[in-house]
Amino acid sequence: MMNTPYTSDAFPGTDLQFGSRGSDVLKMQRYLNAIGRQYSSIPPVSEDGIFGYRTDQAVRAFQRLFSLQDDGIIGSMTWNKIIEVYRGLPDSSNGAMPYPGTPLILGSSGESVLHIQRQLNRIRQSYPSIPPLQEDGYFGEATRDAVMEFQRLFLLPAHGAVEENTWNAIENAAKNLPDNPPAPWDGNILSYGSTGERVSLLQQYLNDVGDAYPAIPLLAVDGQFGVQTQNAVMMFQHLFDLKVDGIVGEKTWNRLLQVKNYLMRQG
Repeated sequence: MMNTPYTSDAFPGTDLQFGSRGSDVLKMQRYLNAIGRQYSSIPPVSEDGIFGYRTDQAVRAFQRLFSLQDDGIIGSMTWNKIIEVYRGLPDSSNGAMPYPGTPLILGSSGESVLHIQRQLNRIRQSYPSIPPLQEDGYFGEATRDAVMEFQRLFLLPAHGAVEENTWNAIENAAKNLPDNPPAPWDGNILSYGSTGERVSLLQQYLNDVGDAYPAIPLLAVDGQFGVQTQNAVMMFQHLFDLKVDGIVGEKTWNRLLQVKNYLMRQG
C-alpha cells in the first residue's frame, strides 16, 4: 500500500524558502522525513513548521537527487515532485509514519506528535491504563505521562521521550493490537487459597510467559491458587527481581503484564 497524502496536496501558490513558517512548511518537513527514510542522502529535519537551515539542506538534497535546480526553494516543481515521490513510498495500512529523525520530548509539537497521540489513543482501547489524550499536536505533560505508561507496559525505559525505539514500539503495538489484551490490576491480591476468574487469568499469563521462560512450571488453568500456582508465582518473582513471597500484588501483576506484553511485541 502507498502512503496516504494530506487531504489537499495542491501547491499553495507561494514559494517556501528559508525563513518561511506554517502548516505548508510542516507538511513538507513531514514528507521529506518520510522520503529520507528511503533515500539516506536526504538529512532528517525537525517537524516544527519553521524553514530553517536543516530544512533548506534537506530540500537541496532532494532537488539534487531528483534532478531539480538545487536552490533550496520549494516552488511548484519541487513541491509537486515531493508529493509524487511521497505518494509512491510504501506504507502500512494502520496509518504508520516513519520516525521523524529526532526524539519527541516535552514541548515538542507538530504532525509527529499528533500522530503519536492518535496511536496511543488507539492502543489504549486495549491497554486502558494508558491515559486518554487530546489530539492537539502538542507534547505536554499528559502526552509524556501516556508515553511513560506505554513504556512501562512494554518493558522500555520509562523516560517519557519518544526516541526511535519507543516510536517503533508504538507503531508495532498499534498495528498488532490483541483481540484479548492482558487484564490490568484490579486491586485484589491473589495468594494461596484464592479462587476464581482472576486466578485463571494469572495461570494463563504464567503459562504464556513460561513458553519463553521454561523454569516457570506449566499450570492447569483451573482457577485454584494451589501449591503449583504458588511455586510458579515464586519462580516468576525470582526471575524478575521481585520479592519472592508467592503473593500476587500490584507489583507482581503489573510485572507479569509487562513481560507478557514484551513477549507479544516480539512476536
